[in-house]
Amino acid sequence: MGSSPSDIVSDTLQRLSAKAGVLATLAIDRKSSSLLSYKGTLNLLFSSTSTLNVSAAAARTTGTSASVTATSPPPTAAAADSGTGSVTDEEKINDFVQMIWRYVNGTEQMIQGMDEEDDLKLLRLRTKKHELVIVPDSKFIFVVVHDVKSS
Repeated sequence: MGSSPSDIVSDTLQRLSAKAGVLATLAIDRKSSSLLSYKGTLNLLFSSTSTLNVSAAAARTTGTSASVTATSPPPTAAAADSGTGSVTDEEKINDFVQMIWRYVNGTEQMIQGMDEEDDLKLLRLRTKKHELVIVPDSKFIFVVVHDVKSS
């Protein structure tokens, strides 16, 4: 007998969050872009002056306006471990999830355009402050946010 999707998500997030330096882990539904599960804290990713808006971010990168229908995560998923559980935090997390989802899909389209027989397996994005490791599969997108130690 196989494991249920929720067991797979829980087991994977548990394993990923046990690694050193992990700030947060997320599981995103591949088809609907909804947040399935979230552990940790993403507040450190967003500056206090951040006005994270996925439509505006998409417009900046594509040069066109974009509309996004965000699927709200279960209330416990968005507010889990966020400290305040405020609407602003939930909106930022949902916008972040939408940007990750668009980034994965855009990168996958690029790879398919280069070689239709190739598949996206891993994305690693590093900034001055954080590193995101994104692992897409057919049903889920797993995201691990690491703290980058100063050198």
